[in-house]
Amino acid sequence: MQSRRRKNFFVPPKSAFWYVSTQHKLTMSFLDLLKFDSNGLIPAIIQEQSTGRVLMMAWMNRTSLEKTIATGKTHFWSRSRQKLWMKGETSGHVQHVKQIAFDCDGDTLLIQVEQVGPACHEGYKSCFFRTVDPDGVNFTVTEPQLVRGGSGSGTGTL
Repeated sequence: MQSRRRKNFFVPPKSAFWYVSTQHKLTMSFLDLLKFDSNGLIPAIIQEQSTGRVLMMAWMNRTSLEKTIATGKTHFWSRSRQKLWMKGETSGHVQHVKQIAFDCDGDTLLIQVEQVGPACHEGYKSCFFRTVDPDGVNFTVTEPQLVRGGSGSGTGTL
């Protein structure tokens, strides 16, 4: 089965979405296989395609996922602001979507991207810039802050 590509974004062949019954054809999108929670949300893990580094986790609803597919840039649902937002809409640190996958249960997305600038709102490459120390109490900042703007010293206590 061959794939079509659009704007450096993986698009599965249309034939993958067709299911045939004995009486008529039904069109079914992968979106119909996803399990959104009671609030209509699904967790999306964002991973840098070139390195495999997990950059962030955010929530998507069906509309934000459809916008992500349509534009090739990640869009999410803000639970605190109760609105759609595009990653990098104010900072310019956008994420160009390279591939979208979903897990075996259909309840989590894995989106591989090309990240422009830091992914974290605190100015780090990844939102996962703190590592818990072996003592289980302290933590260490494990990467440099690329852009000033957030709080964060080199060490801290949980």
